[in-house]
Amino acid sequence: MLNNARFYSKLGMNVIPCNYKFPTVSWINYTKQPTPDAPSLFDWDVNSIAAISGVNDYTVLDFDKADMSHIDDILRKLKLPADYPWAVESGSGKGFHIWFRFKRTDSFLNRFGDKSWLLFYPKKSAVCNHAELRLRNCYTILPPSSHVSGLEYCFRNAEPEHEPPYIDLEIMEKFIFDNFVFTPVNNNGKSLKVNPVKLKEYEINKLSSAVQYLAENLGEGCYPVWNKLGLALCSLGKEGYPFFLTLSNNPKYKDDEKKIEKHFHQLLRSYNGSITVGSVFYTAKQYGWVPPFSPFWTIVKNKVVFDFNKYINFLSDNNFSRMHFNGIQYFCYTDGYFINFVNEIFFKDYVYLFIKNLPEYSDESKKKTAIVLDAIIKNTFLFKKDTLEFLPGLDLTIQTDKEKEGYFFFKNCYLKITPDDLETLGYETLESHIYSERVIKKNFRLSGDTICDFETFCLNICDKDAERFDALRSSLGYLLHTFKNPVTAKAVVFTDENLSEGAAGRSGKSLLAKSLGYIRNLVEIDGKNFQFHDRFAYQRVTPASEIVLFNDVEKNFAFEKLYNIISDSFTIQKKNHSEFILPFSESPKLVITNNLPIRNNDFSTKARLFEIEFSSYYNIFRTPYSEFKKRFFDNWEEEEWNSFFTFMAGCVKYYLKYGLHEYSFINLQKKKVINATCLEFFEFMEQYLIYNEYISKPKFLNDFKEAEPSFGELKSNTFFRWVKYF
Repeated sequence: MLNNARFYSKLGMNVIPCNYKFPTVSWINYTKQPTPDAPSLFDWDVNSIAAISGVNDYTVLDFDKADMSHIDDILRKLKLPADYPWAVESGSGKGFHIWFRFKRTDSFLNRFGDKSWLLFYPKKSAVCNHAELRLRNCYTILPPSSHVSGLEYCFRNAEPEHEPPYIDLEIMEKFIFDNFVFTPVNNNGKSLKVNPVKLKEYEINKLSSAVQYLAENLGEGCYPVWNKLGLALCSLGKEGYPFFLTLSNNPKYKDDEKKIEKHFHQLLRSYNGSITVGSVFYTAKQYGWVPPFSPFWTIVKNKVVFDFNKYINFLSDNNFSRMHFNGIQYFCYTDGYFINFVNEIFFKDYVYLFIKNLPEYSDESKKKTAIVLDAIIKNTFLFKKDTLEFLPGLDLTIQTDKEKEGYFFFKNCYLKITPDDLETLGYETLESHIYSERVIKKNFRLSGDTICDFETFCLNICDKDAERFDALRSSLGYLLHTFKNPVTAKAVVFTDENLSEGAAGRSGKSLLAKSLGYIRNLVEIDGKNFQFHDRFAYQRVTPASEIVLFNDVEKNFAFEKLYNIISDSFTIQKKNHSEFILPFSESPKLVITNNLPIRNNDFSTKARLFEIEFSSYYNIFRTPYSEFKKRFFDNWEEEEWNSFFTFMAGCVKYYLKYGLHEYSFINLQKKKVINATCLEFFEFMEQYLIYNEYISKPKFLNDFKEAEPSFGELKSNTFFRWVKYF
């Protein structure tokens, strides 16, 4: 890192060595004056480097858990160019930093206060979880530092060659107030009044446990976390100080009580209500804290009386919550990184087993436990929807695919897919949560380059044609990549290349389509019996659904009725519930299988279709089972599963790099004409038609009837509608 330290120092930055996010030196002494000799002061045999805000007016905006697709818009709002060199992608892949220089003028101090950093929450949650304006006395990691995930911090564009520009106060204030929720201080520099929260006895005990745990487990370099937690404790007003004092009793730091008290009162003056004590509980859980148990019942004369408020707190402490989707309530249980949708039976089992497994120190305690368990069995109201609706809402960030990143989640790891790489990572590197329905219930490791049976099956589908195989791979990658772009949204259609007028089938379409369900959450709909007018047609679709398969649809399938679902939101009606809407970005992708092609003689339909022809390699006489001597998925060993997952991940990688790959159709256009007209008409046109030669309409129709006497009663309108389609 020595050369990087020299580079940044020449640009006027105060830099310090770090290992990952943690400084290896006491950096607080370098926050006031420029330290150009930093490269020679410190040991740079480290994997990371950071710069301190405030020195030479260096300032940074830190966007946490941010969607990178918004960075161009943010640069534009800050009046910075799209190729701005001081934009840094975080090593976590979950955020970015924008460096610039900024003068903290008297006007700024009067409005925002003399603070080291400002915390903002976005008006649109899709932009980021929160943002920080780091003004002084803060350090921020710089490229090419390492992240614990194994990735590196990097400049989004070309590396900078000069100091970053200054941003004017007017531009910064407009950016903050247009895009974030923030309560400024008044002109006297004092905080606007925020009424302190009053905690109940149970909540006080819980908070005491959390801050004590954090005091013992926060490591070196934890100043930003400590500072945020202090701000969260300010939601209690002056009553938050004893908790902050406990939190600050960290053996790795030696601040005296006066200094701690002074810092808390500085935080208290700047507190604006944007962060609450809930952040303390959330952070403690991230470090491994388990909330203390407090009984939610009392026993009076062998009769159990339940305290429902304490009961809801008990469930919340044990990671139960609820999700609300336009009138539909889902109850959730979060287990580590995994969010599970649960029903009342799960609640009953969890509560019963939790109490049953409580320590019993005497015969008397055993007797009381038995009384409580009996009461729980009889008191079904504990598990009714009306009671559980008082659970807090789920407030977690869900891990989703990004425009140029995809993820497969397994029991033992997750697979990160980019246009150039496949990488397995441990869940400890994941900064968001995932629905357990989206986890593949198998362990995984990357397999080698040997072609597996499933890849051979796909090659045979394409008649071993390289161009067709690339098109097939791209379609599988598109379906398995859950990120959705309204400009490129399509339904993928698997159809037969066979030219016969009837339905052939048995070519492997359904097998391939259903294989997607071993990786993504797939909902299969019976295409033959599907009715668009059935308002409950999509009732099995949930917020966790990722692909909807219309399997084996009929000849006259009304594809145009899927237009809105493909390129807009997805409206779902469940029995006994109000309809709800999945926004486009969260709705599933569509795949359709059919024997006869979808009619798409209009631009709107063509723009929403990506069609793959299946060769007749597999048929009623030759099946995958007869060729490979095993049933796919049912009789696979671990190595075959790993090869399958690796191949499918490779399809996503191919799609991320090249997009949907078009190919020259074999018989598809011919089949569409035959499907819309008839085989006799198609054969007549192939033999009869001479381009750029005039023929009168009456003669044209008469020649067809002479060639095909069975169509002697064919009406003129029908014939020329066929001609137009051809």
